Amino acid sequence: MTVTRPRIFDALLFTGCGLGTIEVSGSAGSPPNAAVRAREDGRQLESRSDERSLIAFAFLAADNPELSADVEGTLTGTSVAVTLPAGSVVTALVPALTFTGVRVVPDDRTAKDFTHPVSYTVTAEDRSSTTYEVTVTVKAPLCQPSASGCTTDVYDRAVAFAASHPKHSASTS
Repeated sequence: MTVTRPRIFDALLFTGCGLGTIEVSGSAGSPPNAAVRAREDGRQLESRSDERSLIAFAFLAADNPELSADVEGTLTGTSVAVTLPAGSVVTALVPALTFTGVRVVPDDRTAKDFTHPVSYTVTAEDRSSTTYEVTVTVKAPLCQPSASGCTTDVYDRAVAFAASHPKHSASTS
């Protein structure tokens, strides 16, 4: 025997009693969303906000003892890029997020492994959401580590460059 289930409409509109239009939407397996558009007399009734955005992303030195200073990310659309100082360990960083909306998942202020990009989803009152991808890179070291320490540092590179390019050398006259 085949059981036919009723089709769930993507949106149902209710009108009447001079209150305006109530829109209910949803999909199978998720709770419905409801928003009141406006009364027929033009006055706005209560509605749920769809405002949601990531405003700022940073790693604060106070929350990440291995950092000597706060490091802010650069937001471009739904991507966040963060560049940490050379030698930074990215396996247990605690981010600080500033956002509009009702929640962010995963929770901010929780240590995360940023070896690979991490996604954060910001949700609005009306349950709409936007996902942001955070990519963390670590600056290259200023020297090449070896068993005896750094074999080349920035000063040595500058001296070598100046010696091989005499017209770029500083004059001492």
